[in-house]
Amino acid sequence: MIGAYPPVTAPALTIVGAMTIQNTAKIEWKDHTESIPAFLIIVGIPFAYSIADGLALGFISYAVVKGFSGRTREISWLTYLLAIVLVLYFVFLRSRIGWRSFRLPPARVRATAKVPWLS
Repeated sequence: MIGAYPPVTAPALTIVGAMTIQNTAKIEWKDHTESIPAFLIIVGIPFAYSIADGLALGFISYAVVKGFSGRTREISWLTYLLAIVLVLYFVFLRSRIGWRSFRLPPARVRATAKVPWLS
């Protein structure tokens, strides 16, 4: 009930955003395997209108960037598993493509009754 009332939630979200931005000073911006996922999270949250989707973008990009840079041993296999699960989530549940694009079209059914608009 309170979450649907913008005058109450807007100041709280502003304070949380300010507290979050304070931590960007701790990011190693010279290390691209750390800075690219962090930047994608910072940009992804407002563009996706979802904190969860922005964080998911960061998890996916973190695993991809670490993998392509040859630093695969620096993170756990669970991070790679989480990235794969999140990619599958976006492809099959959040996109319009999903399983619907892999279905075969329905077979034509022959009408047995005399229907005027089918004959």
